[in-house]
Formats: sequence, structure tokens, C-alpha cells
Amino acid sequence: MKLDQPVKTYLMAAFQTAITNAAIIKLAKYGHPIAIDMDTAIFPYAFFFDGEESKKDRNRITEKTFDLYIQTYVTSSPAQQLFDQMDVIDAGLETTVLNDPTIRSYALLVIPVSSSKHLVFDESSNFLGLGYVETVFRVTYAHAWKDPFELPKNPS
Repeated sequence: MKLDQPVKTYLMAAFQTAITNAAIIKLAKYGHPIAIDMDTAIFPYAFFFDGEESKKDRNRITEKTFDLYIQTYVTSSPAQQLFDQMDVIDAGLETTVLNDPTIRSYALLVIPVSSSKHLVFDESSNFLGLGYVETVFRVTYAHAWKDPFELPKNPS
């Protein structure tokens, strides 16, 4: 089936919808993290972006694989509450992403790779009440050979 945008564009839009609907995330933005205005941001707040993409041609399809990074920022004090929130968010993301029917319609395979928790400190090593959990998935999708705008006829 021919699409009006590349297959990956539809896949990333499906990830954005799923991430926004996951757990308790209020907003998800596609792109690398930028400075967050702590006074106006609505938390939990997620950035998601893709890493380097590998390519493999198979018969009449092209398979592409990349790591999808989701960084979800949360606020709380003390730090233990922050870690508890991050566990809930991480579990919610995994459940939502792996079971989302739209993602599954564009992706051949989505595998959880890792998750890690981080606290944010200022330059004087003072805890700012902010942290993030980074959840990583390995994603494989396909399109017709030499045409990223066309879904493969039989990708498996």
C-alpha cells in the first residue's frame, strides 16, 4: 500500500500517540531533549528520539532497525518517590508500546532493550527534585524495496 509519507513517519507518529497514552505521561515530543521550563512544564514530560538506523535488503523489501530512546522527566521530592514514579512510568511504557495495535501495524518487531534512572543536580550538586527514566526499545520496520513510501506486501 502506497502512503503519502514514509512508513517511518507513520511509525513515529504511532509511538508518539502510544507514549502520550502510556501510564501517566502528560506530553510526548519527538526530538532530542531540550531545556525544560520548570515553572510551565506539565510533568511527566517525555522526549523520544531514534538512534542510528541499520538497513538490510531482503528480496523485495528493505528492513530497517533502530533504537528508540524515550526519556520521561518527572518531579518529586524525596528522591525515593521519584524512583517509584519512574518505575511506574517505565512499566507503563513497556506495556503500552509492546501492545499498541498501530505500532504493531508498522513495526515488524519491538523489543525492550534497557531502562535507566537518572537524578538531575545543579552545578553545586544540589538535587533539583527532577529526574528522568530512559527506556530503550529496538525497533525493526520495513518498506518496499527502493520505496520508503510503500508498505511491504509480505514482510515476514
